Amino acid sequence: MSEPPIQNLDAMDILGRRNDGGIDCVIVALKLEDTDEHEMLLKQKIQNYVDAIMSDEFAAEFGAFSQANTRIIISCTERPHENIVQLIEIIAVMIKEYGIALDWKVETSEDGEDFGGEYQDDIVRTETEYTSEPTANVHFPTWAVYVIAPLLILIFSIPVLISVDSPVIVVLFALGSGLICAASMHFYLWIKSKIKGKK
Repeated sequence: MSEPPIQNLDAMDILGRRNDGGIDCVIVALKLEDTDEHEMLLKQKIQNYVDAIMSDEFAAEFGAFSQANTRIIISCTERPHENIVQLIEIIAVMIKEYGIALDWKVETSEDGEDFGGEYQDDIVRTETEYTSEPTANVHFPTWAVYVIAPLLILIFSIPVLISVDSPVIVVLFALGSGLICAASMHFYLWIKSKIKGKK
């Protein structure tokens, strides 16, 4: 039985601070095929990396991060299946919201020097574990709330739309109410994260 393409799901394979101040978190992957198992392993590994990057432990060590200086790089021994490449592109858009860039490349180097920049040797290390509780979910980005909430209210307003003379007003009211609900939820989660950060 062949070994899984992605291993050590609870640890960062390679982590390093670049000389330009950026941080790279590298996922080492063998050939990624278009299978449910490979897709699940990839999603879980990326999810764990996002959770680790957003953890208090990671922030205490590396400080504030932004899309410009924190990246997750999937280092593959072979080009992934095209469906996996598309999946990576979709996830990249989703975690961009958290200030984390995601990319992949075919890489043969094992010492970390070719993962996208020059590294400070005393910072590069392997299999770094972070045990903080998850703080992000790449499967449900915040922007989705702003789409789902108005649509749900609009759907529930269909009976009213059918019976009134001015459906445009009902539609505008439903969309506005949905956006207000989404904004309220977003604000609540933001306040909650700020309170948690001060503890």
